[in-house]
Amino acid sequence: YGVSFENGTCKYRNQTLEDGGFETFQYPCELWLCNATAKTLTVEGCNVRRYGSCIHVHKYNKYWPFCCPGHPIC
Repeated sequence: YGVSFENGTCKYRNQTLEDGGFETFQYPCELWLCNATAKTLTVEGCNVRRYGSCIHVHKYNKYWPFCCPGHPIC
Protein backbone atom coordinates (compact mmCIF):
# COMPACT_ATOMS: atom_id res chain seq x y z
CA TYR A 1 0.00 0.00 0.00
CA GLY A 2 1.29 3.43 -0.88
CA VAL A 3 0.80 6.67 1.03
CA SER A 4 -0.13 9.85 -0.80
CA PHE A 5 -0.36 13.43 0.42
CA GLU A 6 -2.91 15.71 -1.23
CA ASN A 7 -4.41 19.05 -0.20
CA GLY A 8 -3.24 18.81 3.42
CA THR A 9 -4.32 15.20 3.90
CA CYS A 10 -2.72 11.76 4.16
CA LYS A 11 -4.27 8.96 2.11
CA TYR A 12 -3.52 5.34 2.99
CA ARG A 13 -5.48 2.09 2.55
CA ASN A 14 -8.62 3.87 1.32
CA GLN A 15 -8.62 6.17 4.37
CA THR A 16 -8.10 9.95 4.39
CA LEU A 17 -6.73 11.73 7.46
CA GLU A 18 -6.46 15.48 7.92
CA ASP A 19 -3.06 17.03 8.69
CA GLY A 20 -2.41 16.53 12.41
CA GLY A 21 -5.21 13.99 12.63
CA PHE A 22 -5.14 10.41 13.80
CA GLU A 23 -7.25 7.27 13.58
CA THR A 24 -7.31 4.13 15.71
CA PHE A 25 -8.30 0.74 14.33
CA GLN A 26 -9.30 -2.76 15.42
CA TYR A 27 -8.17 -4.65 12.31
CA PRO A 28 -5.31 -4.09 11.98
CA CYS A 29 -4.73 -3.08 15.60
CA GLU A 30 -2.95 0.19 14.76
CA LEU A 31 -2.80 3.94 15.32
CA TRP A 32 -2.20 6.18 12.29
CA LEU A 33 -0.87 9.74 12.72
CA CYS A 34 -0.92 12.12 9.75
CA ASN A 35 1.64 14.89 9.24
CA ALA A 36 0.84 16.08 5.73
CA THR A 37 3.14 19.10 6.13
CA ALA A 38 6.18 16.83 6.62
CA LYS A 39 4.66 14.20 4.30
CA THR A 40 4.78 11.45 6.91
CA LEU A 41 2.25 8.93 8.12
CA THR A 42 3.25 7.24 11.37
CA VAL A 43 1.79 3.78 11.97
CA GLU A 44 2.01 2.34 15.48
CA GLY A 45 1.07 -1.25 16.18
CA CYS A 46 1.44 -3.64 19.09
CA ASN A 47 4.62 -4.82 20.76
CA VAL A 48 5.83 -8.25 19.76
CA ARG A 49 6.05 -10.67 22.66
CA ARG A 50 8.14 -13.81 22.88
CA TYR A 51 6.72 -16.96 24.42
CA GLY A 52 8.33 -19.74 22.41
CA SER A 53 5.62 -21.46 20.41
CA CYS A 54 2.74 -19.57 22.06
CA ILE A 55 0.51 -17.19 20.10
CA HIS A 56 -0.90 -14.06 21.72
CA VAL A 57 -4.60 -13.61 21.05
CA HIS A 58 -5.99 -10.35 19.65
CA LYS A 59 -8.52 -8.71 22.01
CA TYR A 60 -11.86 -8.48 20.22
CA ASN A 61 -14.14 -5.42 20.07
CA LYS A 62 -11.34 -3.07 21.14
CA TYR A 63 -9.41 -0.36 19.31
CA TRP A 64 -5.67 0.40 19.47
CA PRO A 65 -3.95 0.13 21.93
CA PHE A 66 -6.54 -1.92 23.83
CA CYS A 67 -6.83 -4.48 21.03
CA CYS A 68 -3.17 -5.49 21.35
CA PRO A 69 -2.71 -9.19 22.04
CA GLY A 70 -3.02 -10.23 25.64
CA HIS A 71 -3.05 -13.80 26.91
CA PRO A 72 -1.02 -16.50 25.13
CA ILE A 73 -2.38 -19.73 23.68
CA CYS A 74 0.24 -22.47 23.73
